[in-house]
Amino acid sequence: MIKDIIYFIIADQKFAIDFQSTPIILRTGVYISSAEINGATKREIEFEGEKIQIIDLGKILNLGKSSLFESSRLLVGDLNGEMFGLLVDKVIEIINLNGDAIEYENADYSENYIKVSGNNLRLVEADKIINNLKTKTISD
Repeated sequence: MIKDIIYFIIADQKFAIDFQSTPIILRTGVYISSAEINGATKREIEFEGEKIQIIDLGKILNLGKSSLFESSRLLVGDLNGEMFGLLVDKVIEIINLNGDAIEYENADYSENYIKVSGNNLRLVEADKIINNLKTKTISD
């Protein structure tokens, strides 16, 4: 059960992700530049001695490739020992949830919507995105 979410924006659309799946939030300007993200779906950076695969979440969710803004952030997590970072336009806040805040909806990367303070947020599941990218890479 999701206890806390990160509420974030990509291309003026509202999203949420389980805070436990991406517990580190980094400023992008320290780690990547606009030239480095230019058109790439995935790239790699180093953070505290660990290699982190950076994924342009806007591009994955068919919202167009991301531009870097002062407000852009990397949501960093670990899936089965592999570090990843999801590039988002802006983090709004971290919100504590109660279990009845989740409403179900089917879609490729967003199965749920969460209603928080009158906002409908699409819930992004990091593990599904990472596993889908791995499957795509293997089959390509």
